[in-house]
Amino acid sequence: PLPPSCGFGGAFSIRLSVSLNLSSSDSEDVLLFEAFMNFDPEQHLAPKSELAMEGVSLLMHAWPFFENALSEVLVSAIDADPTVARIVIGNMEAKTKLERIRYICLHHESADDAKAIAQIIKKHRLASEIRNTVAHCPLIGVMKDDPTRLIFLKGRFIVGSRNVEISAIRMRQIHAATKFAIEITASFGRILARVYGVELPADILGDPSPNPSP
Repeated sequence: PLPPSCGFGGAFSIRLSVSLNLSSSDSEDVLLFEAFMNFDPEQHLAPKSELAMEGVSLLMHAWPFFENALSEVLVSAIDADPTVARIVIGNMEAKTKLERIRYICLHHESADDAKAIAQIIKKHRLASEIRNTVAHCPLIGVMKDDPTRLIFLKGRFIVGSRNVEISAIRMRQIHAATKFAIEITASFGRILARVYGVELPADILGDPSPNPSP
C-alpha cells in the first residue's frame, strides 16, 4: 500500500538533470522545424539510410516505456485505489500527466520535486515535438547535402500555394529525444521503487534500452 501522503519527499531530485544536447538554433528547429516552400525531391532528396531508420526505430521503441513509467508515477501520487487512479488517468496526454504530478508536489509542499518536474516538462516539450513528427509523419528520405537531416512529410498544404509542408529533423535531435525517454524512464523507475519499497517487475516498466536483456 502507498503511504497516506503521496508526496515524494524530494525523490524527483535524484539525478533528473537530463540534457537534450540541443543548441538554441536546434531548439528553434524542434519547435518550428523547416518548411520548404519549393522543395524538389529529385534535386534535394536522397533515399532513407539504414542509420536513419535505426534512429527512428530506437526512438519509437523507447518512448512507450517513458509514457508507461510516467503513468505509474502519477498513479502512485494520487491518493486513491490504484485501479481507480488508472481509470481517472485513462488516455491523458503526457504533458497533462506531468502537470498533474507537479500540482500534487506543490500540494504536498515539495518544492524540490515540483521544480524538477517543471524541468522535465520543459525538456518533454522539445522531445515530444520530435517524437510526434517521427511517429505520425512518413519518413520520405534524407537531404542529399546533409544525410543527417531526415525529411518527414507533414501532409498539410501550405495556404496560398500548392506546396505540401515537410519537416527536417537532425539525427542528433532524434538521439537526444531517445536519450530523454530512456533516462527519464530509469529515473521514474527508481522513484517508484522508493515509493513502493520494492523493485518493480519488468512487465510494468519494461526495458527502454536499445538492446534489452532477454
